[in-house]
Amino acid sequence: MQRPTTPLKTMVELQEAIALHYPDLTAHEQMVGRFIVENPTKVALLSMRKLAQAAAVTPYSVIRFFKKFNFQKFDDIKNLASQGLAIDPLAVLERTRDDLVQKKTKESGGILATQLNLILTAIKTPTADELDRLAETLMRAKVNYVAGFRTSQALAQHFHYCAQHAHKNILFVSGVSSYSIDQLAQIGPSDVMFALSFKPYTQIIIRLCQYAKNRGAKLVVMTDSKLSPLYRLADESVFVAADGPSYFNSMVGPTIILERLLTRMHVLNEQTAYERLKSHRALHRFLDKSS
Repeated sequence: MQRPTTPLKTMVELQEAIALHYPDLTAHEQMVGRFIVENPTKVALLSMRKLAQAAAVTPYSVIRFFKKFNFQKFDDIKNLASQGLAIDPLAVLERTRDDLVQKKTKESGGILATQLNLILTAIKTPTADELDRLAETLMRAKVNYVAGFRTSQALAQHFHYCAQHAHKNILFVSGVSSYSIDQLAQIGPSDVMFALSFKPYTQIIIRLCQYAKNRGAKLVVMTDSKLSPLYRLADESVFVAADGPSYFNSMVGPTIILERLLTRMHVLNEQTAYERLKSHRALHRFLDKSS
């Protein structure tokens, strides 16, 4: 490959150069490049040998890699990564949001500023302790029933798929088929129903929550305010803004909070989550192999 003609001055420039020249790299150099692109801040904290270990290559592959990108020594790459550690990402987001608010175009001043505000709110609230308490409630349940309809259905399905790596009994309830809803007929006092709903609230999610409560199950809800009909039924609630800049709700904030919650669940059940994840990956590797 042809080396970059000018020195790379930032980690972003390095990542862009890696993406540009990626097809021309050897398999091991691609592994180094992929690690740098996916873990830019970690590079600042690793020695060359540790980076090689993390990327599952030899130190010689790392040496060949940084020489191809016109670096004289490995510390030059570390210095680029260190620049990113000095930046407070929340402060950058807040400044960007404030700048966008000042702009007059509908795209920049409205949609993007609103989405950034939703992101900032979801990062700051709920607190880590509140999420831990919620994660513990879900992990103690015999069975977790995860329910979401309309715009919330994709969120509930994503949460179900990821959470099953940390908890063996996660059931997804949707309105796609009567069978899916019929699973709730077995819900009981040792179970939890995790319901996601934002205005306009669907009647079916309200009725299912009422049914779960009548059966003695614990009800955990993710919704948008204390005015939500789900809040009045819930044992535990997590609130997240979902008012989007367009006709439909924005799922930016709820997605961030669910990702944070999933992380806490996996930490609380780390060994089981690790073993279940290994099993899933073994299955995927087997299916990906040509016969």
